[in-house]
Amino acid sequence: MEKRMSLPEIKIDIAANCFFNALFREWKHWQKVTVNQGSAEQHTQIEFFLASQEIKFLLPLHYYSPLGNHSYKLPFYIVKNSTASPITFADAVNIIVNAKELTTTVGQDKRERFIERVLSSHEFVDYFVSNRQDLEELLTGPLDFPLGEQALLAGHSFHPAGKSREQFLGDDIEHYSPELKSQFSLCWLLVSANSVAGVSLDLSLKERLYRTVEESAPELVHYFTEQTWVIPAHPWQWKFLQQQVPVQALISSGDVKFLQQSGSNWLPTSSLRALYSEKSSDMLKFSLNVRLTNSVRTLSVKECKRGLRLAEVMKDNKVKAWQQKYPSFHVMQEPAWAALQSNTGEVIEESLFVFRDNLIKGLPQQESVVLATLAQQSPISLSNLIVERIKVVAEQQSISPLNAANLWFDGFCQHVAKPLFSAHSELGLVFLAHQQNIVVQLEAGLPVGMYFRDCQGTGFSDLAIKTFSHLPDETVKNAMENHWNDEQIARYFPYYTLINSCFSVVSALASAQFKTEDYWSHLLASSLESLVPEAKDLLCLSRVLKQEKFECKGNFFCYLHDHNENTLVNPAEIYFSLDNPLANSFANSLAIPLANSLVKEVVDA
Repeated sequence: MEKRMSLPEIKIDIAANCFFNALFREWKHWQKVTVNQGSAEQHTQIEFFLASQEIKFLLPLHYYSPLGNHSYKLPFYIVKNSTASPITFADAVNIIVNAKELTTTVGQDKRERFIERVLSSHEFVDYFVSNRQDLEELLTGPLDFPLGEQALLAGHSFHPAGKSREQFLGDDIEHYSPELKSQFSLCWLLVSANSVAGVSLDLSLKERLYRTVEESAPELVHYFTEQTWVIPAHPWQWKFLQQQVPVQALISSGDVKFLQQSGSNWLPTSSLRALYSEKSSDMLKFSLNVRLTNSVRTLSVKECKRGLRLAEVMKDNKVKAWQQKYPSFHVMQEPAWAALQSNTGEVIEESLFVFRDNLIKGLPQQESVVLATLAQQSPISLSNLIVERIKVVAEQQSISPLNAANLWFDGFCQHVAKPLFSAHSELGLVFLAHQQNIVVQLEAGLPVGMYFRDCQGTGFSDLAIKTFSHLPDETVKNAMENHWNDEQIARYFPYYTLINSCFSVVSALASAQFKTEDYWSHLLASSLESLVPEAKDLLCLSRVLKQEKFECKGNFFCYLHDHNENTLVNPAEIYFSLDNPLANSFANSLAIPLANSLVKEVVDA
């Protein structure tokens, strides 16, 4: 697909957009105001008053989003003593975070840490933007998988510090950041076989490790014996691991030896800790002791087991029959994991890594782009990659841009939204598919399929326990850790799949004035409603289509209170009630009752 002509540049502070959108989604003491600037000119802005500071904020808007995904126009203003003056983002953050209206229960140390992280993230985004010479290409496409992964410049569109990486020091940001198009070879360790923990399906763990070395660093395969294996390590994490007592003990005993950093280059993907090499049959996702957004990104054995569990279930004939309806839906399975094992026989979780099927291998020309990159606002334009591709589709098919937008959204619903909801309602498989876990396959600019990745974000409902009860207990059973009850699914699944992912597409389309967000919400609801006749578990569908509110993760205040999301005893405490635009925009034609349990009897195939 040919690139479009050069676009007029407009500077957008995309990191500030994410900060304020996160704040205004959770803190409701603001208002939208339309300001008359003359007989024919109007502009919209968001205003809020901080009585404790005697300051009023004025944030002009390029685009007002009913879903909260606003785009702000620089500069920002404050009004004090009846005088309006521009204010920098840094000064605005300092005033807001120290205002009693927002932070009366937050200690000074947490406020200072929050401000430092927010401003660091903002500086990183500015640095990424100023150092990329391909910003127009990222906006107009087409993008292959590696470029799409390394094009997510601001991160989470509703987070105050989406790119904070406080543990990165010195040149770390240059060496390991996908936004700077970094790539690097892996560190390789020679490890006694009895000091390697792990499980591998289909292949033995030794065979899978051997294949990884053979594909990435073939000069090291001769080190493999029955007694000694070679395992990869992320270079940054290896530095960290060498400071840990259990690893130091393994080094001292000779059970772990550093060989060298060599072999093929691997690219950090948008998640930072998951690496891709075009030569490898597997992607590798490492534990990384770096705090990104709300958590330190270390893996756990229980998360690794989720990947094994899902890989086994997806082989079942019931899943294969379901997949005939959605042949374009693919899962990047995680059928193996490995780690160092301490001298006392315990898995060293900081050394964990999972093997992820590299479904992109051998498809260099395929345009497969992570949804977060497709939907993100450009720092140089009021547009986004979805909209620009739609414009090209309109030109090539000689149809109106609105018709092309409808084609694009229909493709998204058919190949992304519907299979995710159908997997839950027909099989009980829960895919927490946020924007960075969805890779959209495009053909001639239109969605034609998707890859789901990150099997740690998967669960099984009561329906799944019944559907797959014939499988061995170690695969599916009531007591397993990611068997989620209805309350958990109703909280997490709509947040990740709808609020985080589908609504990003709705806002991306509406921001270009391709109809309104209500229009696209209506079409999304219609598409999901078509799943009702074949659904065996209607609970989540009914709530999504009928319930006026659902729960949304509060990233702003979670981060402000310095919670580590992965270690919260009760993750529900960071969720809050949010209006449901699907229920509010569309009177569904089918009668879908709201009930505590709407699971049909499962009949074995």
